[in-house]
Amino acid sequence: MVKVKIILLFFCSVFVLSIFFGEVTSYADKKYKVVWSHHPAWEAWSYIGQQNVMDDWEQRFKTGEILSEKVDNYLESLRMFMDGRADACVMYLMDALTIPALQGVESTVLVIVGFSKGAEGIVFSERQDISALNGRFVRVERFSPSHYLISRAIEENGLDREKVSLVNTREEDIPKLFGLEATNKRRGVASVGGEFLMQTQQIDGARLIYNSAMLPGEIVTVLVVRSETADNVKRALAGAWFEVMQVMADKDDPERANVISHMASSSGMELTKFKAALKKHKTFYLAREAAAFAKSYKMKSTVNHIHNFAAHEGLYEEAGRDGGDFGVLFSDGGVVGSIDNIMLRIEKRYMLMASDWLN
Repeated sequence: MVKVKIILLFFCSVFVLSIFFGEVTSYADKKYKVVWSHHPAWEAWSYIGQQNVMDDWEQRFKTGEILSEKVDNYLESLRMFMDGRADACVMYLMDALTIPALQGVESTVLVIVGFSKGAEGIVFSERQDISALNGRFVRVERFSPSHYLISRAIEENGLDREKVSLVNTREEDIPKLFGLEATNKRRGVASVGGEFLMQTQQIDGARLIYNSAMLPGEIVTVLVVRSETADNVKRALAGAWFEVMQVMADKDDPERANVISHMASSSGMELTKFKAALKKHKTFYLAREAAAFAKSYKMKSTVNHIHNFAAHEGLYEEAGRDGGDFGVLFSDGGVVGSIDNIMLRIEKRYMLMASDWLN
């Protein structure tokens, strides 16, 4: 009888250990990927990936390896997310609504990174005000944040869309073309963003007459994850991001300077220029602040503005879709679009959880 009990105890122990090690192996073997491209605030993902910030969160939530990959081309990062080569992607909210959601990839806004406060602008080659847009040709890259900016500027200032002609131009080409038009005294106008806005403003005679600071909380950037991604991975991503943001928020933290220096190096910009670029983006360094914005009236208003922009500019029509045939679900249960086909969820709970973990 004693021998039988010992044998049974041995096999039970083997069984329990096999389950334990099987679970360890199963999660340790899994790999996930977050992709991001150049943007002052998004460069924090370089620090997260290279300084092993994610390691503790992987262990805490038993996720397996979560890779952080920089993709030089923004559109390529979106394609990687769309076709499943990436589980998460940092993008503009307007693109989350008009690319994965529109194309049937069910997605979740996991983190509100922040919003533009001057990174995009409308520039004239002579002294004018916004009312002078009527009757003008404007260089802008179609469906970019700068396109959204000029569309909203027209709307907010009561101008006639039919009297403003948009000339689709790659953003990287705009400074050169704008300069040629200014040199030839051809009353140039451009709506452009980021480093290309800075280059355009440096041209003799250039005048910034409107920028995204005049539309606070509308050109929003977010971390988006495929909705089917495991919950523990979502937690780890939110935790790692806000761990670094918390360092950024504390001016007395000695590591803060190292984070900013690393981000500048990743961006390829000189430190002073990088800091200036970072100031043109309102970054939510505190998780609870980001969660509050996610559930705010402003967020719902912005989604409605993006929806109207996509409809007015023919984006839905080009995709062969009706903008009302899919929906955006907010944390409070509110919906923009169809409640029967939710394709984008704007979550606050992972940001709130990150706030609790870090405080």
